[in-house]
Amino acid sequence: MTDGPNSSTFPGTDWETASPQSVGLDPDGLKRALDYLAREAGGCGVDETVVIRDGNLVWEGSRTDRVHSIDSGTKTFTTTVLGLLCQDGKLKPGDSIANHVPAIVDKYPEYADITLAHLGTMTSGYDGERGEPTDERPWGNPEQYLDPATPLFPAGSAYKYHDPGVHLLGHILTQVSGQSLADTYRQRIADAIGMAGWHWADYGIVDGILYNNPSGIYHGGVHISARQMARHGLLHLNRGNWNGRQLIDSAWVDLATTN
Repeated sequence: MTDGPNSSTFPGTDWETASPQSVGLDPDGLKRALDYLAREAGGCGVDETVVIRDGNLVWEGSRTDRVHSIDSGTKTFTTTVLGLLCQDGKLKPGDSIANHVPAIVDKYPEYADITLAHLGTMTSGYDGERGEPTDERPWGNPEQYLDPATPLFPAGSAYKYHDPGVHLLGHILTQVSGQSLADTYRQRIADAIGMAGWHWADYGIVDGILYNNPSGIYHGGVHISARQMARHGLLHLNRGNWNGRQLIDSAWVDLATTN
């Protein structure tokens, strides 16, 4: 997806189409880029690729309506919910997890140094129990991730791409909002941007509320098509603004897209 900020075109039920030339793209260069991607990407190549420019669909593969798990792409939906709850004043990125999961901190006092921002940026050092890995679940059992294990490192001192911390974040967001991650995203974002035909896999009821898979591990999490996922991307590209409506604070989008 290629675009510039403050797009002037937003999709209705479907995307407006345009030729590459009409939005300032070199069609030969675009073809070379897509040919390279098709050769090197593996899997489905570019069958599920859409190219958006200035809010217009300028190229799409043959299977852009195919719905399936986006795996770890789900994490961007989870952190979007974090941004919404911060926008509502229910949370702050610097909040300690001790405010929300005291039992974890009781077992490992050093976890009191972990903030929500640490969880969202995978710099928390949090680790959860995983049980015995299997061929089907090489990273252990996600249903045990909320049971704390020995810290990996002091909060904020290192980075580790790691699912247990994202699961803890998703649990906190669910408890603070009082509803599932999917319901928050749907009510505040998906319905407003016309996102259809998607769903968010879950683990069932946890502490009385439906608990969606917040990380996308093991083909869980958000299931969506490329055409619909592009709406999520276009919203963030426009710093949370959708056709004149500020759905999520621009400052949050800036923070979420800053290294």
